[in-house]
Amino acid sequence: MRQQVTIIATLHARPGMEQALEARMRTMIAATRQEPGCIRYDLQRSELDSASYVMIEHWADAQALQLHFDSPHMAALSQDLPELLDRPVHIERLTPVA
Repeated sequence: MRQQVTIIATLHARPGMEQALEARMRTMIAATRQEPGCIRYDLQRSELDSASYVMIEHWADAQALQLHFDSPHMAALSQDLPELLDRPVHIERLTPVA
């Protein structure tokens, strides 16, 4: 049985890098939304902290998520994020209960 996977990833931009992070993530969103098994891949910005962003991701199953993690555009993003972020990405993985 395939079980949907949700990822909540919180990214915090370095001071002055907010626009650069948004632009980089827009590129990532465009590529990721084309992946098989990607149900939703959306970027949200905090109203309380303008440097804080949250990716909300819904994947058809763990295999689709793994393919995403292994994708060339994810590898490229991993190379770019250290200069854009002031802390590591916080990732929470969720599975449906009901």
